[in-house]
Amino acid sequence: MAPDRENDVHETVEGATDTSAVDILLHALRKTPPETPGQVLDRIAEAHAIGSIQYITAIVQAISDRTECGLAFKPHILTLEVCERLLEAISRTDANNLNMRIDSDVLVQLYRISRDRHWNIDSKVLESTAIYLANSSFFAVLRAIDLVNCVQDGSKGNGNSIWRFRISDLEAQEVSISDIRERSKTVLSPQQQAELSSILLEDPLDTAVDIAKVIVDRSFAVDRPFYMFMLRALCMRDRAVDADWLFDLAKQDFNRHTGTEYASMMSMYYRQGEDAIANALFDEFVGLWSKKWKDISNATVMPDAVSFQAEKWRQQHTLHIQSPNLIDVGELERLCRRASGPFYRNALELIRQGQIDQAMQALNKSKYEHHVTLVSRQLRVLVHALIARGCIDQACSLYTVFQHGLNTRGGNNVCAADVVFGENPSGYVTGVLLRELGSINDWDRIWSIVDSDADLTFADEYIEVVKFLVERALDTRNRTQAIRCAQLAARIAKRHSLALEALSAEWINDVFSRATDLYSDSSDNQLVSLFSALLAELLQKSPEAQSQIYSQWNARTIQRSLNVARQALDPETREKLHSAIYATVDQAGVLESYSISKVLIDESIQLFATLPANLTSVPTTPDAVLGSDGWSGNTAEIRFGRGNSKFWECTVRAFVHEKSVSSKLSSETACHLLKTLKLGFICGARIDNKLLDLANDCLIGAGYPAVDSRTGNLLPREKQEQKRAKYQESQHWEAASLAAEEKRQRGIIAVRLYHDNRATKLAMTDHSSSTAIAFNTPLPDKIKWYAARRKAGDIPVLAHLLHLVRDAMHQSSRTVWEPIVRDHMPEYLDRLGKQNSNSNAKSLSKRTKYAATIWSHAVFAYANLGEVEEAMVYYRRIVSEGGYPIAQSTAVLLALLSSSAVPLPTFPRGWDGPATRIYGLNPMYPPQVDLPSDTILVPKTAAERKTMVAQIGLTMLYAMFKHKIWPTAHFYGVLLSTVGHAGMISELRQIFEVVMPASMRAMPPELRINPAFMPSPIIWNMAIREAAKAGERTLAEYWFKEYRMSTMPLFREEASAYSRFTYRDKPKYARLFLLGRPYYMIPNLRRPLLEDGSEPSPWYDLGEVEVQLEMDRLRALDKLPMAHLDAVKMLTIYTTVDEHRNMESSELLADEINVLYLDKMVPRYSRARGAADLAVCWKLMVKGYLGAIAYLQQQVEHDIVAINRYKKRLAFWYRKWTDDVAKSRAHGDISGHHRMVLSKQDISLIESICSK
Repeated sequence: MAPDRENDVHETVEGATDTSAVDILLHALRKTPPETPGQVLDRIAEAHAIGSIQYITAIVQAISDRTECGLAFKPHILTLEVCERLLEAISRTDANNLNMRIDSDVLVQLYRISRDRHWNIDSKVLESTAIYLANSSFFAVLRAIDLVNCVQDGSKGNGNSIWRFRISDLEAQEVSISDIRERSKTVLSPQQQAELSSILLEDPLDTAVDIAKVIVDRSFAVDRPFYMFMLRALCMRDRAVDADWLFDLAKQDFNRHTGTEYASMMSMYYRQGEDAIANALFDEFVGLWSKKWKDISNATVMPDAVSFQAEKWRQQHTLHIQSPNLIDVGELERLCRRASGPFYRNALELIRQGQIDQAMQALNKSKYEHHVTLVSRQLRVLVHALIARGCIDQACSLYTVFQHGLNTRGGNNVCAADVVFGENPSGYVTGVLLRELGSINDWDRIWSIVDSDADLTFADEYIEVVKFLVERALDTRNRTQAIRCAQLAARIAKRHSLALEALSAEWINDVFSRATDLYSDSSDNQLVSLFSALLAELLQKSPEAQSQIYSQWNARTIQRSLNVARQALDPETREKLHSAIYATVDQAGVLESYSISKVLIDESIQLFATLPANLTSVPTTPDAVLGSDGWSGNTAEIRFGRGNSKFWECTVRAFVHEKSVSSKLSSETACHLLKTLKLGFICGARIDNKLLDLANDCLIGAGYPAVDSRTGNLLPREKQEQKRAKYQESQHWEAASLAAEEKRQRGIIAVRLYHDNRATKLAMTDHSSSTAIAFNTPLPDKIKWYAARRKAGDIPVLAHLLHLVRDAMHQSSRTVWEPIVRDHMPEYLDRLGKQNSNSNAKSLSKRTKYAATIWSHAVFAYANLGEVEEAMVYYRRIVSEGGYPIAQSTAVLLALLSSSAVPLPTFPRGWDGPATRIYGLNPMYPPQVDLPSDTILVPKTAAERKTMVAQIGLTMLYAMFKHKIWPTAHFYGVLLSTVGHAGMISELRQIFEVVMPASMRAMPPELRINPAFMPSPIIWNMAIREAAKAGERTLAEYWFKEYRMSTMPLFREEASAYSRFTYRDKPKYARLFLLGRPYYMIPNLRRPLLEDGSEPSPWYDLGEVEVQLEMDRLRALDKLPMAHLDAVKMLTIYTTVDEHRNMESSELLADEINVLYLDKMVPRYSRARGAADLAVCWKLMVKGYLGAIAYLQQQVEHDIVAINRYKKRLAFWYRKWTDDVAKSRAHGDISGHHRMVLSKQDISLIESICSK
């Protein structure tokens, strides 16, 4: 970027920090237009980076002038490179839709200039340019159809969406331009016809065809979309000659085109009345597809790309074939869908000709014989065509048949010929069918279709159809179907958040008004339960029932329900319904709405009007008092609000809320409030004291006497005066505080405006005063930032606080992170709780997320420090907040509990709700104690402790699934180890074979490819090892075979998308060491100890040794490196097993061990950790040479040369062993001491041999 350009951008950023990147660049472009080709290229590079069509358009305008003859580019700016980059940038904005597009005339002019100047534009750029021009021509026709349909529908045109006018780009291909012009003559005004003509004149296809000829002359291999989009536009414009020429080129390679091109050609010839040519094209395609299908029909269909790669590797490795006959299910489905175009177009033509039976037969044949699969848009057009001809039965049959599939998941025993794919119809198609069936009152088929759509696909058309069905049922006075339709609307609204907005308040009020008429003639008591349930359900539909959007709807619904209650003939039923309505209102908590409060106040006024005057008379002077008897009246005359009714409390709360809205009650309203309190006390109503205090404030403010909350009587005059004085004082202080707050806010705004320009620079240089920090901000600056937030009294942003806590834990700064999690977090959560006390569940989850995120890291940190009691404190706090720790924290905590050195605490269950099976895992519960007050589990044996720890791990896994927390590979590894140590082999197998794959399939796509969540070679190694240790040899061998033939090849292919390695900073060879570990897990070389505890002779099992040698051979065949522990196991065989002693191989292995130890690029778990590990290896070499020398000396003829050579090597390895033992002891490393020490007998023997 040029220097002056940088200054412009920085100046803009400082002056307008809230503008977007596009606005900033546009401002700089207008201020400093490009004057040289280099500056234009810089601007084009910026356009590539932000992908803004608006910015590209501005660049074009800046380097060109609009003249009468068209667009004229400035000649000194437009060079070959600028022209090529502009063509590339504009053509890349083509998203194949009707969104804002750059005028195709720009590309036409650029191409003509390049042609006239004989510039050699890159063929790939020309290809994308031709596609852009072809789509521009095609979309011009769509805009014309949109204009005509818009006028016919009486709507205002909207070029941004053609679906709104019930026509798709697929349907548009069946409309000829001549038909558009004929229809326009009858429906369009002269001005609109002129607009239509200008739209249709936008036809840059001539330039696109010229570019196509240039590309063909260059023999450039274009991609498949080139033929598809070019032919679609040519056929749409009925340019048969050019279409035939390009189609012949496309047919030269069947793999470079699909049925889409044939379908476009067939549509053109069918429109032109050339049915014979179109049918010949269809027969030609069927022959080509049959030939292609014959090649793939016997291919084995693998479930996914991962299985496909694994099976391909296995066959090539075991059968030594180069091209295994395999295909993955996704690729097969794509092939079958791409071939559907001609079959769809042929069936559509048969339907239009009235040959319905032949069309249905052709469609069934295409699905079950030719194995092609219709796409949703094609199914939509066919259903439309059938309904237009009145064939509703065939439309329903087509809808049902094409939903079914066979063997769609593939498998090792499934070939392509066994697979039939189904189609999931769109919500639009479902809606069209439901509307037609509703029109003829075919309710059985309606509910059959609804029941088959288990996911309740949400679409605007579907919701509109459900509303139509409700109205249809009410119009026909079908009580049963009206209830089912209302329940369907409620189900959709519950499943989809946008559905409730589609079910508008006006429509719901209208529907319930009509429903009231429908149910009014019912003589049973179902009316009470029906409307109470509907009211409770509808009031709780919205996640924010108090919002203004739904308040009017709730108020009208309550008003309607109260009217129904008032019209009930039976007094008992009327009172019961009245109480149920107020109980529902109180439970829903919707009285904060002004409109609902108004409805309840009006209802009370109407009810009080039916009572005698002596019951409703109240004093109106502020100092009025009553006698010692208080209020008097006959409760038998009051037929509402008796017993435990919520009528009185809801009504008083409504008056109080009206006062909060209007700041003061009117005299008339205050009088009604006093009547409510009087009648409520007469009926013995229970009203909260705090609510009564608020009601008294309302009365005093309106000049009415206050009520005693204990007796219900009016207060004495003295207390009335005291309460009035206290009220006036509070009002004075409230007004003063409001004025002070207003003054403070104005001061804050003035300061912010004054320092606005300095704020950005300050934030860039001083982290202590910034409101945000990044993960790579130095820890001291993070601490300064946090101190500033504490001083300001702010609640830190969760992401920023997490950066600080993580960094402090990573750098072992306990004095930094411990006060935060121990002292500050309760304060933050308490303040979050106060902020969210009256908010919805979404806001409450913010507090839970805040607690779980920070305290999860506290669990992690304390578990790493071995402080299990502190870790459990925060574990329990997270659970009490309704959350659950992250998987990494639970993994570290579970690993800590596996150690017998720490006490075993009790664990909360960690989840609420029903105990259901999740991902194949049954509900698991933690081990319980005898007394509720106990906090420590006391296992009687080591085996019982292992079982308890395994139960805790399984409970953690189930709780994670309940809280939608995905377990990491680390957690699964710890859990498998824990379950295996407990001997719970059935649980181990279920987790490894059922739970892990099921949860992986349910993960979001971005997590499936995250190495932290993907099953690693360590997990396979853990499962194989634990199965072998538990005595399940057959299971371990089965898993090893599956690992070697299916999973290991994917790990091994480092360049593939399925690599599970986490060591991304290591070179490729260093990442492969873990892959060989499962090859050494199954054989157990040592024989069991004798009854007296001594070691048998020989110490090894020869059969197991030979198995291990074979598995080592397989590892070498698979070209996998050997990790340190595996090399030690093989070194043990080559040096101490008499039948297989091989000192030459031992020397090679020893050299590999030494080189591996020195290679710091290899992960530390795959090489020796220090001198002690090396001493163990050199000890084996010493014992191996001792055994080899003893064997040679026992022979009849001594090989003196070999014996002397072995003695020299013995002395060499003995010196190395001595040096490394000394180093390990000097460093205090006594791990594996017994394994690296030679016996005194061996040492004396070595010294005697070496001295000779």
